[in-house]
Amino acid sequence: SKNNSTDFLSGKGSDSQEIVPYSRPNCKNPELKPEPSKELNKCEGLKLSEIASNIDEQFIEIINSGEKTVITTGCKLRVGDSGVRENIGDIELKPGEFLTIKIKNTKLKLPKTKGKVYLLDEVGSEIDVAEYNNMPKGASWSFVDDEWTRTFAITEGSANIFKEYPDCQNGYERNVLGRCVKIVTPLAESPCP
Repeated sequence: SKNNSTDFLSGKGSDSQEIVPYSRPNCKNPELKPEPSKELNKCEGLKLSEIASNIDEQFIEIINSGEKTVITTGCKLRVGDSGVRENIGDIELKPGEFLTIKIKNTKLKLPKTKGKVYLLDEVGSEIDVAEYNNMPKGASWSFVDDEWTRTFAITEGSANIFKEYPDCQNGYERNVLGRCVKIVTPLAESPCP
């Protein structure tokens, strides 16, 4: 009747109906087996590869370092201890293949000069972590030759390369001390008078 004050009164009035509580059907059919619980993705083989935090188009790069193809369903990124997590999506990564996550397309905030990036599996367990600090403009924090290092070679979507210094501006070259110095052009030889 949609009138709560009368619908739920017990045993008053002659038109009250007894409501039988819902009970689950008793399934005794041997052919029906319970559905196996879906296995959670451990995101095995995925590793952080490059964190480009102090460039105009920030990104985080992941590599499948394993020997099997990995589907990234449920795998996540987290920056710092903010608790904000970004699902990587449903992407198939073959062994050795890179995946670039553009920060502008996520809800993550990547600090330019100092931060910590976590790669998480579907449950939220940590798979990989990388911490960077004192990151100069135009450099990335990259995994090169089995160790994390700062490099001025931004290698989005490809193998990381170590480059100690940024390029010098036009008309300058880097000397043995690592400084940019003006390129000296030798004077043209002219015959003596």
